Amino acid sequence: MRLRTGGSRADIPAAPAAALSLLLVLLVGLSASFSSDRGLLVRIGGKTGHATLPEPAGAVFLSVLPDASLVLDGEPVPFELLLSRVESKIGRHASRPVVLQVTDDAPYAMMVAVVDRLARGNTATGFRVRRLMVPTHAEIRDWARALGRDPFGSGAAAVAEDQP
Repeated sequence: MRLRTGGSRADIPAAPAAALSLLLVLLVGLSASFSSDRGLLVRIGGKTGHATLPEPAGAVFLSVLPDASLVLDGEPVPFELLLSRVESKIGRHASRPVVLQVTDDAPYAMMVAVVDRLARGNTATGFRVRRLMVPTHAEIRDWARALGRDPFGSGAAAVAEDQP
């Protein structure tokens, strides 16, 4: 005995399945693009094993404080004027480094904004910071001891003294 099915075959519509698969491909592609690593370009190393901080007369000292304020060579500076003040201090001496000290409880977003502003530079004048140094607590402490003063003028040496 045979069952009759009515003579027509059932069709499964493929258009919704194709649309769903396209949507899944787009979703995977977009999520993969958002998960790519983003951050600061940091070059570490060199041929010498230990970097030394420059002489105080040969550098510009910048501190990011816990309240997200900035201190440039011991004087407060607004974020909007940071690049112009650094440019006026460095002048034509592109080899002069900017030594950036960030206190432990300073906002990370402010540090990133400062580094981004210095790296991007001023498109009108063509100025940008070419040498940026971020010393460790131990380097700041040793340097402050050798100089007998805090080169940042922001309490950086006191912060560094608290660290082991």
